[in-house]
Amino acid sequence: MTKEQLKSDALTKLEYLLNKYKAVKAVDTQIENTKVEETQKIEVLYTQLSEAQEALKGATTLEIARQAKNSMDDISEDIELQKAVSAKAVETKKDELETVVMEFFEAYKALKTAYVELDKEVALTINIRSLDEDEQVMKDISIQASNFLGSIKRYLIKHGIIEKGEHKYKGFHLDQAPLDSYAQYVNVVKKLKPTKDNFSSQGIK
Repeated sequence: MTKEQLKSDALTKLEYLLNKYKAVKAVDTQIENTKVEETQKIEVLYTQLSEAQEALKGATTLEIARQAKNSMDDISEDIELQKAVSAKAVETKKDELETVVMEFFEAYKALKTAYVELDKEVALTINIRSLDEDEQVMKDISIQASNFLGSIKRYLIKHGIIEKGEHKYKGFHLDQAPLDSYAQYVNVVKKLKPTKDNFSSQGIK
């Protein structure tokens, strides 16, 4: 493939990576919403329990006291059941998060492969006229990919899927160096820039 074709391929894969990142972000939001919703359900039951306790305290007949006590027992049981159901609801969402994270990893690997191929071609064909554009494209892809990956790691820590200080998840390295860290084009750019700057100072573009 030509440089432009390789560039298009890498940018397409970056867009796909972005979509996978958005999917992870969406599930993160769902987890937070689920936590709030489930907490509210439990709070409602605790309010009902408090009301039943007050009814028991104010009972003036055995029948009223028995009804209040039975109500307290039923609500207490409901609270425990609701806690279990709520925990399961959150765990289910976390399972979804892990699934979309794995899809993100696959997209990242595909982008990394495309980036390496593009880097080889750019390093061989870059010239003074294309230098700025080529360098910017390579930098942008690398920066965005690194930012997405960093956010993914934070989501995994946030939801207790990994601990702080862990560097891998299911075999995938979460602290990978930016894509352009060892890129060949970088060295070529360093060599070409003084010549480009010299031409620019002479008004040659």
